[in-house]
Amino acid sequence: MIDVIIVDDEKLIRQGIASGVNWQGLKCRVVALAENGREGLTLIGEKKPGLVITDIRMPRLNGLDMIRQARVFSPRTDYIVLSGFDEFEYARRAVSYGVLEYLLKPVDEEELEERVRSYVLGKCREIPTCGNPLIDRILEYTEYNLQNRRLSLNWLCENLVFKNSDYMGRLFKKHMGLSYHSYLNRKRIDLACSLLKEKGSKKIYEISVECGFPPDGQYFSTQFKSITGMTARQYWNSYASEQVSL
Repeated sequence: MIDVIIVDDEKLIRQGIASGVNWQGLKCRVVALAENGREGLTLIGEKKPGLVITDIRMPRLNGLDMIRQARVFSPRTDYIVLSGFDEFEYARRAVSYGVLEYLLKPVDEEELEERVRSYVLGKCREIPTCGNPLIDRILEYTEYNLQNRRLSLNWLCENLVFKNSDYMGRLFKKHMGLSYHSYLNRKRIDLACSLLKEKGSKKIYEISVECGFPPDGQYFSTQFKSITGMTARQYWNSYASEQVSL
């Protein structure tokens, strides 16, 4: 189970997130609630949570300063930042502090749940590294955010590493041997294959959306066959047949 702390000076938001999300289904548990950044900082130090969901504008200590200070004694803690509309650009820059996601208030609990699910999936996978800190940061963020359709090298350059996209494109290909776009598609198809093995009652188009592909399914189908040599349906049928024969 991943321990979660919620930090927000609005009581209704704190309690709403704590009770409105299916934490157990996400393999998480809320271990503490804090009403300001100073209290949040103390709780992070005591409990060393895996994930903190925090507001930005709070009394005593704002969310970003809390994160900066907490990094010193709880470096493995990850963060999802909540922000009001007038703080959105400020929150966007928070990615440079290692923040995984930022969400606009009022919080959509379904969207938050999807972001946490993506985070948990990422934690269950090994994070690849290449030795270059900029590329490693991109690899880590990509691993945690495969389900995010806005993900692209341009977006990462503007919001994560703050470097020229042409330069980062060349650097990525030098270290990884393929373009970021190709790498992203391969990682998403790998995720799709894992989800297909756990398919249950889900439709294949629902799995494609969970992997960050457009909802029409056409691009997903093209990429899946190009990378695996078979359609998603053929892949699932092949896996199901193997399970029956065991």
